[in-house]
Amino acid sequence: MYARSPRAAVIASIGMILGAYYLLWMLQRVVFGPLREPHSHDEGHGANTHAAASHELPVRPIGWHEIAGLTPLMVFIVLIGVYPAPLFDRLRPTVAAIASRFDALDEAEKTPIKYARPVKAELTPTVQPTLPGGKTLTQAEIKGRR
Repeated sequence: MYARSPRAAVIASIGMILGAYYLLWMLQRVVFGPLREPHSHDEGHGANTHAAASHELPVRPIGWHEIAGLTPLMVFIVLIGVYPAPLFDRLRPTVAAIASRFDALDEAEKTPIKYARPVKAELTPTVQPTLPGGKTLTQAEIKGRR
């Protein structure tokens, strides 16, 4: 991509770097951030927050539905990491079709464009020009008038 369009490659690279930065920043805040448990409803908002913090309930354990939802995802991630061939075999035909288009463009850029030579117009007209009065012009007179 860089050889074809350096500007697009730089923009794409910056986009990927910023995307990775945002993903890691979000992951840090969501997964590794401070634990914020909601307070019970009988305590007022902002009223004696120190006392409310001492009465917080412990974090509840992970439920069976959360484990059931995440287990297939974790197994799929590990499976692709250990044995990615089935995924690559499924993607290969589509990627090959897209890559062949770019290969054709590269080949088209490498082949020189052959222009046809301009055809030299003949100076002899097919119809003999005539002057008013019916007189025809000779070749010498035609060349002299041009």
